[in-house]
Amino acid sequence: MFDINNPVSYLEFSNVLTTINTIKKIITNPKQLYYARKLAEIALRNVPDYVHDEELAGILDWVKKHFRYTRDIKGTELVKTVEKMYNEILTHKKFIGDCDDVSTLIAAMLISIGYPVRLVIISTSNNVKDTYNHIFVQGYNKTKKVWRNLDGTLFKKGFNAIVPYKKIKFFSV
Repeated sequence: MFDINNPVSYLEFSNVLTTINTIKKIITNPKQLYYARKLAEIALRNVPDYVHDEELAGILDWVKKHFRYTRDIKGTELVKTVEKMYNEILTHKKFIGDCDDVSTLIAAMLISIGYPVRLVIISTSNNVKDTYNHIFVQGYNKTKKVWRNLDGTLFKKGFNAIVPYKKIKFFSV
């Protein structure tokens, strides 16, 4: 069960909708958005004002520099709060997590500075279970009226990259 006061939610044998709903609760919580806003202000310090693609890319690049990818415990979905990731960054210069954690942070940072976001889940393989196995964020560029892909796990790929997928599903926030 998700508790916003707990820095990490352990969703044992979680399904994708439980994970999505947990992320939505985190990224719409005012306390979590406060921490996200503090990080967004740091990330955007040298980014030009009102250039939406540069702001979106600035958030993504900054998060990637402060993120180390590590898989969850087998059979358990760990979802960190923004406050937990904020404290890890302040203490250790990086936070550790997987695609749902980095997506949580990117989405919260964008929401905290006024961007519409949506969560995107994809299936990257032809698996028997027909399950989704990856999540990333899309941020909306209001000037160009287009959604931009922001995948914090694609370290060697730039802004608006996406991994090949078999199926895709969008969740508005």
